[in-house]
Amino acid sequence: AMNYLEIVQEAHRYIGGGNQLPAPNTPSTVVGQTGYFYDLVKSAAAAYKDIQREQDKWAFMQKQTSFVILTGQRTITQAAMVVQIPDYETLMPDTVNGGYRFLIIYSTADGVQDSSICTYVPYQQWRGVVDYSVIPTGKPYLYTIQPNGTIEFNTVTDKPYTMVCDYYQKVIEWVQVDVGPVLADQQTPIFPSRFHEAVVWRTVNYWGGTVQNTGAFGRSGAEYERIMNELRSEC
Repeated sequence: AMNYLEIVQEAHRYIGGGNQLPAPNTPSTVVGQTGYFYDLVKSAAAAYKDIQREQDKWAFMQKQTSFVILTGQRTITQAAMVVQIPDYETLMPDTVNGGYRFLIIYSTADGVQDSSICTYVPYQQWRGVVDYSVIPTGKPYLYTIQPNGTIEFNTVTDKPYTMVCDYYQKVIEWVQVDVGPVLADQQTPIFPSRFHEAVVWRTVNYWGGTVQNTGAFGRSGAEYERIMNELRSEC
């Protein structure tokens, strides 16, 4: 595995840019850098974001969770979801035969023995069909996701319910200050360690494009794609 600092150091070794010649453990930290090393540190952070954003369905961005919808609720906003799940971005429902997506829902008080399926309906099919009349009260069995990310159910809940599903987490942004719980230098990509060098080559690619170094730009682009193709295949 490579952490943030090691990625920057490796990129610097390939680049040998600025007034700093490649040397072991250079730079010594990502914190408080200026000039050339500041550009390098920020480029590595941007490179890591690029990789996370490249695909909509990265397996390493998917996590398991549960969340609660309270009595008398019919919707839960994305902001309210983030209160319950701080790194929440959007739902990643499970699928059953035929490709139908669903959540597991159960009465919070009764527990998992009350589990049933709450099936996803695309918003374009939901609007004006499922929600066209008086909304009943009870246990939801259908849901949709509005364009703004709000989760909407086909009933007004009669009591608190717990939903179990997977979700897609927010893009992680590497910081350049020690705010914890992980020190800035020790931030590590969340995808498998054998692909961490993709961040290195993407960082070098940024530098090569900025200074119009065609050799560095071409080589780094090719190496980046080689590793990324393997990552795409696996994840």
